[in-house]
Amino acid sequence: MSIKTALPFALASWLCVGIAALAHAHEKPTVDKKAVTTTQPLNKAETEVSAVVEQFHTAIKNADSKLVEQVVAANVQIFEQGHRESSRAEYLSHHFKADAAFAAVVTSKTTAQDIRLDGNMAVVMAESTTDGIYKDKPVKGANLSTYVLKRENGQWQIVHIHWSSRKRS
Repeated sequence: MSIKTALPFALASWLCVGIAALAHAHEKPTVDKKAVTTTQPLNKAETEVSAVVEQFHTAIKNADSKLVEQVVAANVQIFEQGHRESSRAEYLSHHFKADAAFAAVVTSKTTAQDIRLDGNMAVVMAESTTDGIYKDKPVKGANLSTYVLKRENGQWQIVHIHWSSRKRS
């Protein structure tokens, strides 16, 4: 197996092991589940990571593809509802416009967020709600999101996203 084909497998393995390890770390959660108020102040790196994820949400809401290009790595992997987009270019040319149209007419609220850091890698796990009307149908969603970020040359970028949602009663 060449380094070019081995690297994606190594990264996928690292992500699976790393996310599992981070998710089960023996420490207190840094976020109150009832609101996004942190129980501990965010350190500098956590603040930077949180800002990148927020910029990504802002880019979608404002249909700002240039901002997506700044905060999302070119080789991002996006998993959503059993589908996969294998690059930023693929996301921008396929799913981004639909995400922007949806985000423009609904209200999303982050209800919990937990940030885990390990050197130049970070994982943001978030819960949110979505409410509104889209294509003449009511939307009342409960959402889970995982963002993996990597810092290169002092800049954080999103390298993996996993979104899931369900109807909220």
